[in-house]
Amino acid sequence: MILAGLRRLEETVEREIKRMPVLLDILDHKVLGREFKRGKAEGVQEGEQTVLRRMMAKRFGEIPGWAEEALTSKSAAELEALCERLLDVTSIEELLR
Repeated sequence: MILAGLRRLEETVEREIKRMPVLLDILDHKVLGREFKRGKAEGVQEGEQTVLRRMMAKRFGEIPGWAEEALTSKSAAELEALCERLLDVTSIEELLR
């Protein structure tokens, strides 16, 4: 029934389609795409922090407050590098130096 009513509106529908952009991918939207990418980056950073905290605790025991604070200021790339360095250091102090 609804489609039958659109038969005489072809020109109107075509004009509206041209006037109104249709995004095939939500990430193409300039605001939503940017927010998604920012959220994804924050998720990666949080994941790296979680892994590093667990590895540090397993290797050195309880993590001091100052070390926790130092981890929160690191980027995902820096945290990943720290995960690798963790294998070569003998203390938390040496790791975060």
